[in-house]
Amino acid sequence: MGMTIAEKIIARAAGVEEVKPGQIHTVELDYLMSNDGTTHLTIDMYNNKLKNPRIADKDKIVFIVDHNIPAENPKTAAVHKKMREFARENGIKFFEGNGVCHQIMFEKFC
Repeated sequence: MGMTIAEKIIARAAGVEEVKPGQIHTVELDYLMSNDGTTHLTIDMYNNKLKNPRIADKDKIVFIVDHNIPAENPKTAAVHKKMREFARENGIKFFEGNGVCHQIMFEKFC
């Protein structure tokens, strides 16, 4: 039997002809999307836990605010602000109020 669509995608991203269930592969990502649900935690880890933080390829990163918009409280507003500032400082694509994150990724980057 041939590979499933998921296996074909992983094989392409891993640069191999075939993958099978149970295998582990390192893949080259086309894009990495992060939304307002957890991006602030990633930014905190980047700034406070990594010894030599660097962004390997800013052009492959997309931040999207779509879960809690408009901000319903000061804590959420601070999360959005942190995302905006980090994206601006690092040249990361940033979307806010433009729609659902998965739809934005599909329409603009796939």
